[in-house]
Amino acid sequence: MKEEYEKNTSAEGFVDYRAAGLLVTGCKPGKEQLEQQVQNSYQEKLNEDFLSTGRKISVTQVVLVSSGENKHEGVVWLIYQFHQWSVPITVISDGKTVVWQTKPGAFFFLLQ
Repeated sequence: MKEEYEKNTSAEGFVDYRAAGLLVTGCKPGKEQLEQQVQNSYQEKLNEDFLSTGRKISVTQVVLVSSGENKHEGVVWLIYQFHQWSVPITVISDGKTVVWQTKPGAFFFLLQ
């Protein structure tokens, strides 16, 4: 599994965190299976990036809606410091490969 991310720093010194994930699957997944795959991949990415900083963020649910033949828009629900947060996500899946990406600024809630 290959995953990538970018970190950019704005003029105010805030970290703008965008995450992207890539999954390779065997056949075209159903909606529930796609949501579960994205949830697992998203949690793995958060574990890699934030556990070393002492932050524990848990993915509780991914909800996707088809917005095209291979494109899905949705929300990832997270728990951080006993609060629930939603992060918009875009997912593209051709049946073999799943790519997900969050928008810039999706993790500004970490600064609160």
